[in-house]
Amino acid sequence: METAAMVTTLGDVLGPPETWPNHSQFRDFVRRDMSGAVISAVDARENGIAVSTDGAACGPTFTMFVIDDPDIRERAMRVLRLGLEVHSAVQLAI
Repeated sequence: METAAMVTTLGDVLGPPETWPNHSQFRDFVRRDMSGAVISAVDARENGIAVSTDGAACGPTFTMFVIDDPDIRERAMRVLRLGLEVHSAVQLAI
């Protein structure tokens, strides 16, 4: 588990976009091509964050990230913006 002191970027919390599980009812891919993906929705949950993307070569995605640490969850939510390209997002400092 990551601690607040170890986390410096959104990618430290969420990992590379190609590793994000796709909980979409439409499909799930073992290898996702997330090129072109932009964040289309973000929702804070009690113990995590839900992120939807559109525009990915693999199609739309929906991912639930469990982030137990409320400080890390809040910091991640501050940088997640609609329309932000996912590969740029994971490089952002939190």
